[in-house]
Amino acid sequence: MHNRRRWFSECSFVVLLVLSFAAMAQGQNGRHPAGKNIADMQFVEIPGMPTCSTGSVQNGDPTKGPSIILGKLAAGCLIPWHWHTPNENLMMVTGEARAEMKDGTSVTLRAGGFAQMPSQARPQVWLRKKVHALHLLRRGL
Repeated sequence: MHNRRRWFSECSFVVLLVLSFAAMAQGQNGRHPAGKNIADMQFVEIPGMPTCSTGSVQNGDPTKGPSIILGKLAAGCLIPWHWHTPNENLMMVTGEARAEMKDGTSVTLRAGGFAQMPSQARPQVWLRKKVHALHLLRRGL
């Protein structure tokens, strides 16, 4: 079981790196360093997000299209039903959240968990524990 968890953690890290570098290659403007530690990130309120959350935009502009955001969300925070034009990808860094879709499907995500929602899907997310989550909005994949 320990080897399986380690394998999953390593794969999650690789997936995160691939997605991040692909997004940077498509939209990086050269004004930001290629990497940051969480202690160096500035977390602010993101327009359209509940007040129980803050985010640090890593790439793109969430008000205009594809972006990568590291979010901090309080326990009990609810991201109400919503949709995005780009595909939505959510990776849990810490904490636990329940993602539900209008069609009735749902998944509980824990640290290392990943959910992908296609363009125009209608999810809502309820945070059971304090969360750090990586939110990627992308066109295509």
